[in-house]
Formats: sequence, structure tokens, C-alpha cells
Amino acid sequence: MDDFAISIDLPVFKAYYPIVTQTSATVGTPPKVKYTVTMSDPGGSLGNELDSWVTELKNLDPSYTTCCIQMSHALNMSFHTTDPTKMVGNKSYRRPTRKFKIQAAANKEFHYIASVDEMKEFLDTTFETGEEISRLGNGKVASRAESRSAILNRPGIVCFMNNQFAGLHTEVWTGFDWHQDWMKGRMDPFDWRPLWFWDMGVVRGLPMV
Repeated sequence: MDDFAISIDLPVFKAYYPIVTQTSATVGTPPKVKYTVTMSDPGGSLGNELDSWVTELKNLDPSYTTCCIQMSHALNMSFHTTDPTKMVGNKSYRRPTRKFKIQAAANKEFHYIASVDEMKEFLDTTFETGEEISRLGNGKVASRAESRSAILNRPGIVCFMNNQFAGLHTEVWTGFDWHQDWMKGRMDPFDWRPLWFWDMGVVRGLPMV
């Protein structure tokens, strides 16, 4: 039995986690900001397959972030050859997911989640129930430092619900900091309660002697 909720090495997961690039221009009369969003991962598994979709989402709602789409891609790439049952399926608990053929994966059809509540439910049911790090064992609300201490040296995924139905954000935790540049070094995300955590790693046997 695995000692980690998600059986994947952090460096592998980060290689498939897309980096987002966003540009904007003011166009038209009356003036309106138009966004262009692109995503690519260090491992080279993602071309422009998702760019039109994420650009459309950003222009429909400028406050929208692509965190769940990024997380979906990294999860799909991490497991599509080793355990496809751990990939995102054709629907979440409340609606169909979006599907795209990914060229670098031999045009295999990948599905993508777009909301934090759906990502949390997917992680809960596909791996194991998340660990609430925003409360202590006695039920009291954890401080920022206490929440951080609970996951120190434990890489994984955090879902921030922020007391909202659809949640606020999901992020890769490296064991000591957040993965994305705009999150690095920040303590205030530990206030976006409740916070749920799934640790990540691979159990390796003892060396032969």
C-alpha cells in the first residue's frame, strides 16, 4: 500500500505542470480589454491544444484562473501510461469535463476539470480523502504557521475553498513553498480556508545488500 495519497514524484509532476503566459490589449469602441492566454509545460507535453479554451474563459470572466486546468494536465500526463484510472474522467460530480486530443500523448483524449470544488472531489474519490490542514486535531482553526507546519517537507496538492461553493484555487506545494511564481513566499493563502491537502511521492524499497 502506498504511503502517499498521490503516487508520483514531484519533479515528474512539475515537468508536466503548465506555465501560464497572459497578455492583454485594449481594443474596440468603447474600449475593452482583450486577453490572450497560452500554456506550456517544461516537459513539452502540451502544445497549443488548450490555448483557445483558456483564452475564451479569461475573456468571459477576467477573474478566472486556469489552476484546475493546469492541475488536470499534470495529473493526466503523470498517469496516462502507468494507471489511466487516475486520469480525469469524462465528467465531474456535477457536469461534463472538457476533452482535447493531446498530440504529444499520441493524440490520446484528455479530460480537464475547470473548478476547484470539482478538483477536490476528483482527488477525494480517485486517490484518498484530503487532509484538512486548516484545523487542528482538537477541531480549532489552525493559524497560518500551523497549517504550513502540517505540510512542511511534504510535497503535494492543496485545494483552497475560501468558504465558497466552487472554491478559490488549487496549487502544487513543493514541501517548503508554493510552485507558481505568483504564489511563492506567500502566507496569506493559508487563510483561504478550508484547506485540503494530498501528499505526493513514490515509495522506494530499501537497497539490496
